[in-house]
Amino acid sequence: MNNKVDDRGYPIIGISKSWPDDNKTIEFTKIAGPVRDALQIALDKGDRVYEDGIEWTGLKQGKKYPLVHPDRTLHSVNLKKNKDVFADIINIAIQLGMEQGERIVREQLSDYRFMFSSDTGKEMLNNILGTNND
Repeated sequence: MNNKVDDRGYPIIGISKSWPDDNKTIEFTKIAGPVRDALQIALDKGDRVYEDGIEWTGLKQGKKYPLVHPDRTLHSVNLKKNKDVFADIINIAIQLGMEQGERIVREQLSDYRFMFSSDTGKEMLNNILGTNND
């Protein structure tokens, strides 16, 4: 483990990866894999996890939901305060899932906006709804 600190002076560990800037979704295994790995490390280390911390190799917190910073959360200093490493890991997983869900919705909305902004899309919508603009 290293002794790095972030811009606010909080200790960080791990090699977090950033979400894509283009708001695209991420492959499921890139979200779930590091969560599974962190859970396995916590199980393997037992109580030692509170002394050692867990090196996070997954994604950083998202832009929309920046409530949890995995590097800080899983550092031994914070694990000792929180006393529940499994709740911390599950919280990280939920936050990452929320970010992914937000990105999925954004992608779908942009598809719908494009589809229904064209004349063909409007015609298709009228056919689906059974309306006629004649």
